[in-house]
Amino acid sequence: GPNAVSSSVGDVAGTATYAAEVTYLDGTKKANAVGTWSVAGVSESDAVGTINASGVCTANQKPGGANRNISMKFAYTEFGKTVNGSKSVSLTVVPVPVSIAINGPASVKAGLSQQYTAKVTMSDASVIDVQAEYSTLASSTVATLSGSGNLTVNASLSAATSVTLTATYTGAGLTVTGNKAVMCEKAVLFTGVTVTGSTSIVSGSATQYTVKANFDDGTDADVTSSTTFTSSVPAAGSFSVGTKGLFSASAVSVDTDTVLTFSATVAGVTKSATKNLKVTAP
Repeated sequence: GPNAVSSSVGDVAGTATYAAEVTYLDGTKKANAVGTWSVAGVSESDAVGTINASGVCTANQKPGGANRNISMKFAYTEFGKTVNGSKSVSLTVVPVPVSIAINGPASVKAGLSQQYTAKVTMSDASVIDVQAEYSTLASSTVATLSGSGNLTVNASLSAATSVTLTATYTGAGLTVTGNKAVMCEKAVLFTGVTVTGSTSIVSGSATQYTVKANFDDGTDADVTSSTTFTSSVPAAGSFSVGTKGLFSASAVSVDTDTVLTFSATVAGVTKSATKNLKVTAP
């Protein structure tokens, strides 16, 4: 049979088929002998897979550990005598999903939206970013959650309410699910925005701005991802479409001043702030 087997192939566990040949004392042979098959890892607790009576080995999709050699074993009994044979096979361990964690704020204010993301821990202990499918059992009177992980809290929420977000991801035929509790905070008055970022940058460079919404209870919330950004002088540079709040300066030949405007809308109320920026020539 094959000299190697993979723990996972595509969306299913790896398989390999083995056959046994028995040799008698007179030199004759019996092909495809029927006996007892077993598969063994490096220890009794090493769950590397199973092998059926037909010699078909099905690997464990989550054997853990690194690539290693395992043994296909065969026992044959005839005329009251049992003979044993084995074959060393290389097990290639393919990482598969083990668990998923949802990343994002633990609380969201009424009228605001927040994007949640997910990371999956693989069987080799590596962690990868994934596009999960999100869901919640929360009432729409409290909050709504898009399938891509954007949570929006009802602007008229009158009492703080905890909701549970669920993220589901399928990889290599295995599905992992994780939950995150998020507190949806009651409605407060949106009073203005605060902008953090540079007032001067060098021609051809970039700088990141952060926008926070301020509320009448003395708290604030990051609204950079939902803010609208404009520059009064297009020749000075522009804001990124993909990375909210990232301003890239143009290659100017003389110092160029521009006024940046940051507009955020919360529960139907829009507030703006400006920041003067100088793009300095080389």
